[in-house]
Amino acid sequence: MQKLVYELVRERAAAMFGPGSSFAVTLRRSDENETMFTETVVETLAWDVSLGLEGAMTASAATAAATSTGSIKLPTRLTA
Repeated sequence: MQKLVYELVRERAAAMFGPGSSFAVTLRRSDENETMFTETVVETLAWDVSLGLEGAMTASAATAAATSTGSIKLPTRLTA
């Protein structure tokens, strides 16, 4: 799970800050306070990662269900 989270964060951050992306990384001065920008970036990254995790977990569950070879046996009657 840790590797999945790492890869998703890395992928989304690269998409957000890489060449041709929406955001640029610059060093800021000590007197700057860009709270709204920081909150927007963090919120965007968190949503992207959570959606990626949801998709990965759904795909993983579908794969597990499709490859399951076990059968479920139900009792035909109750015994006392």
